[in-house]
Amino acid sequence: MNGTLVIDYLNVHYAEDHFQYQSDTTLNGYHFHVTKWMDENHFYKKIEVEHDDFTEPHVYTEKVAKFSLGDFTDMLAFQGMQITEVFGDYNLGAYDVRHTPRMIMLAKKIRY
Repeated sequence: MNGTLVIDYLNVHYAEDHFQYQSDTTLNGYHFHVTKWMDENHFYKKIEVEHDDFTEPHVYTEKVAKFSLGDFTDMLAFQGMQITEVFGDYNLGAYDVRHTPRMIMLAKKIRY
């Protein structure tokens, strides 16, 4: 049992600093209207998709918890695991709490 757990999660602080509340995009005849909002504990995203073939828009909603690196450290420790490395992007660059978009965490089981 010498595996490594990999968790890819958004960097909450970066996401809050770069938050975009609305966007509209059209691709191949599909129009996407995205509305985002947040509260103290979650990010929310509502995606409305319109197309000439639809009688009404298709609507999807996402909800993502605002877990910080400290939250993951605590949750994993409760399960007997420890974070060994944290990267800030998909190129495995250094993690920075305000300047990198991701938290890519590597964790291992703690040996007693």
